[in-house]
Amino acid sequence: MNARVATAVGLIVASCSSSRATTDPHSVSNGVVDPDLQIEMRSASTPNRTSRPLADASAPAAERDVLACAVDICNGSLPERAILEIRDRAAKTQDCFETALKQNQDLEGRLVLALRLAPSGHLCRAQVVQSELGKRPEFESCLVRTMNVAYSAPGDGCVDLNLPLNFVRKEVEASKDAGSSAAGSQGQ
Repeated sequence: MNARVATAVGLIVASCSSSRATTDPHSVSNGVVDPDLQIEMRSASTPNRTSRPLADASAPAAERDVLACAVDICNGSLPERAILEIRDRAAKTQDCFETALKQNQDLEGRLVLALRLAPSGHLCRAQVVQSELGKRPEFESCLVRTMNVAYSAPGDGCVDLNLPLNFVRKEVEASKDAGSSAAGSQGQ
C-alpha cells in the first residue's frame, strides 16, 4: 500500500511540473528584460544618484576611499610628510595613557596599532593588533579617536602600517634617568 501511494505522489508531482506554462512572464527572452519588471534602487539620501562602475574615477573621494579601504592588501606608498604627521599624532596618545593610569597605576607596556590610510589620507581602519596592556576597551577607543584625523595623501592607493607605541609611567622613566646619570657620574 505504501509503495502505491509513493508511486502515485511521484506521478502527480511529475505531471504538475511538466504541465507548467512554457512562457514565464518574468523570463528573459533573447537577453531583453521587460522594463516593467525592472526595479530601480535609490537611496533616500541620494534619490537622483545615477549608478556608476565601482572603479569610476569620477566618483566622489569618500566613495573611492570606501572602495579602496575594502581591499585585502594596500600597496600605496607613504610620503615623508604623512610619516611625520603620524608620529606627531602618536605623541598625543600619551593623554589616553595618562587617563588610563588613573584607573590602574601599574599600567605600562607596548602596544601596536594597525592603521589603514585611504588614498585621500583619511584613516579608514585602526585597531589594536598587539598589546602588553591587556584588553582595555576605553583606552583602545581613546587611541583610535586620537589617531583618527586626515593625514597627507598616500601615493598609489591606500596604505597599511603598524604603529608601535611604548607606554611607560613618568615616575618609572624618571627613576631610570636618575639611575643612569648617577651611574655616569660615578664612572668619572
